[in-house]
Amino acid sequence: MALALIVSPLIGGAMSQNGDWRWIFYYNVPAGGASLILLGFILPARFPHHWEPNLEKTRHASVFHAASSFARKADPVGAFLVLGAIIFLVAALEEGGVRFAWDSGVVIAFLVLSGSLAILFVGWMAVASRAFGVETMFPSRFASNHTLLSSLVGCIITGAPMTIAAIELPQRYQLVNQSSPLGAGVKLLAYAVAMPVGIVLGSIMSGRLRLAFIYILFIGAMMQTVGFALLSTVPTTTDLWNGIFGYSVLMGLGVGICAGTYYVITPISSGKGDQHLALGSGLQCRMLGGAIGNAGSSGMGA
Repeated sequence: MALALIVSPLIGGAMSQNGDWRWIFYYNVPAGGASLILLGFILPARFPHHWEPNLEKTRHASVFHAASSFARKADPVGAFLVLGAIIFLVAALEEGGVRFAWDSGVVIAFLVLSGSLAILFVGWMAVASRAFGVETMFPSRFASNHTLLSSLVGCIITGAPMTIAAIELPQRYQLVNQSSPLGAGVKLLAYAVAMPVGIVLGSIMSGRLRLAFIYILFIGAMMQTVGFALLSTVPTTTDLWNGIFGYSVLMGLGVGICAGTYYVITPISSGKGDQHLALGSGLQCRMLGGAIGNAGSSGMGA
């Protein structure tokens, strides 16, 4: 993740330099295919229960075994429901007050569809495991884990500033300061490099310094709040004011500290057999927070 945060703005800026921005999406096809092949060869046998005592001595599953196990345990219905709920919610937030009025039929229909799919998702999670034996995306037992739920809420909240800054800063550099796409990617490095550094700092504070999570989160929240507040004071002239990079570093460190801390809290707040699901839920919540935050900020900007 740290490497991606540093390299991606440069790759994205270079791709967009000559108007070839669609390759940003095409690139995911070979990257995703390579990831699936890699997982097929290295996925432990009987995952996610490979840690349990068993007479089976196979360390890694064959490609066929991994694929067949995934097909039996995967939850495409849950994935479809949660994806649909998020898409309709984000679409309503993006278009409300922009292309359509908030009380228009389109926006209301999108919100109703999002809420309906969310309700169906909750119902599916309650019965899918017992009735169909699938590995549900969000097991019903998670609902009684208050520590995990609090961490997931934190992932949503952290995802918003993380995504907003990564999208709005390059746009500002291009639209206000007349930077090229690649130049905007280079300027974004002040934020993109600071964030993984913040993640490392959060890990050090919780691991080596044994600082309580609440204090680490407070430090990170204060840093990102001050950083965003200072960014709002940046001059609106077309001349680039170099102080924006210092504010971006402060903001990136704060976001990274909070995000890294929640990455630690989420898996350890669940049982060992549920850590992969908890971490997956945390990443999904981070993306949800980012989508909602970006939709809200775009709507207010429009």
